[in-house]
Amino acid sequence: MLSAMIPYKEPLTTFWNRSFPDNLLLEEDWTKISLYIDLLGAFNFATLSFSHVYKPTAPNFVGNVIPIAQLFNNYRQNAMFSGFLPKMEQKWLKYWSYIPIVYVFCMILDPRWKLEETIQLVGVYRCLLCLPFDEAQYRERISSQFFTVYNHYESVINNFTRVSSHTTSSAGTSGGAIQVASLTALKGLMSRVRPSRQQSTPTSNLAEYQMYTTYDYMRGMTEEESNNLDLLQWWRNQRRSLPVMSAIARDFLSIQVSSVASESCFSGAKRVLDEKRSRLRSDTLKMLVCYKDWMDAENRQQDFVDHEHELD
Repeated sequence: MLSAMIPYKEPLTTFWNRSFPDNLLLEEDWTKISLYIDLLGAFNFATLSFSHVYKPTAPNFVGNVIPIAQLFNNYRQNAMFSGFLPKMEQKWLKYWSYIPIVYVFCMILDPRWKLEETIQLVGVYRCLLCLPFDEAQYRERISSQFFTVYNHYESVINNFTRVSSHTTSSAGTSGGAIQVASLTALKGLMSRVRPSRQQSTPTSNLAEYQMYTTYDYMRGMTEEESNNLDLLQWWRNQRRSLPVMSAIARDFLSIQVSSVASESCFSGAKRVLDEKRSRLRSDTLKMLVCYKDWMDAENRQQDFVDHEHELD
């Protein structure tokens, strides 16, 4: 609503000042509106990104919370926000002072970032929130836990390969990427906030992981192609050369940040099974809900919210 007002700034100001001459709308009020848009816009953008249905959302978690941390850092001393921003930041730190490790793994599985730059971004996030961050200790912990996951997947795939004559793999249907502006902004922010990067990579005997971390897969890609990279399709294409890493990516990138998709499914089932139609068998209900979801998927309408009429 505030964003929609900006293009009509002059007529709205004229109308308001004529109607309420004792309480004029001044230029400084429009400046405040712009600041509110800046603050709330970051939350709005993150909400829309996390609620996406047709692309992975977990790899974008870090890239969407950093702009919010940056706003906290920019407006922390602003008197206009002193009444509510400290409470917002306190609430934010209650839940997100530490980035969940699953989202860190998902960003490591993005070939545009990998391990080192992901650690740098986490450091930027902690720095903007004025939180302590030991880069070497954090790298060691993340590497150790990621290698544990890697070794588990490697053992499962090797056992399965010995039993079966072929390896199955799931195909990704869609992908997602950090937006063009966000990707470029994050790269620049990382160099400004934490310029002293450590270029070393953790030592391991994991040949496939080493291949992934050392090879520049973005070489030859334009900036536009890199920013619009389809992660699921990219990992599907790598499943023969990087079978273990692609299996990890297939499972981890499918994790959704928000519960919008599952809640939408429950809402759809509620319209199928209600007080006027309550004798459906469980298998019939399952068939109806699944078939409706499949039709929505075919028409790319799974994220469409149908607001029913009051009379209905």
